[in-house]
Amino acid sequence: MREALGITLARLGEDNDRLVVVTADVGESTRARYFGERFPNRYFNVGISEQDLVGGVAVGLALGGYVPVAMAYAMFMMRGGWEQIRNSLGRMNLNVKLIATHAGLSDFADGPSHQALEDVALMRTLSNMVVVAPADAWDVERIIPKVIEYRGGLFMLGLAVITHRQ
Repeated sequence: MREALGITLARLGEDNDRLVVVTADVGESTRARYFGERFPNRYFNVGISEQDLVGGVAVGLALGGYVPVAMAYAMFMMRGGWEQIRNSLGRMNLNVKLIATHAGLSDFADGPSHQALEDVALMRTLSNMVVVAPADAWDVERIIPKVIEYRGGLFMLGLAVITHRQ
């Protein structure tokens, strides 16, 4: 799913010079780096700083007329970014796309500190937020163009980590 996300965003960047990708130090694991390799002037890594990811950078880019896609692990986006999502993005109905990977129990190997179970409930409380949960890689490829076209706040979760224990 993450591979499909990275490839699709890079493809969409060719036709949309207002599309910008911002990550919280997850460009490799989310495959956002594919976009960054093709469009280095429209790709930003804010480091492990989810409040800045959402409240400063993504919101500022949206106010400047860009279409920011902000990516982080679901748990850390909620921990660090929730207040910014609620107060800046949600209330102002800004055109920011939040993509939260490693959602739910999918990151089981890293333990409960990396598992987001409240994210959907929190995001659904915002009147100006659409929640999207693709089922598989094909769904990601099909829905990302619609996510980018949608005008307003959007939270996409999932993009599970597929691991097998021996």
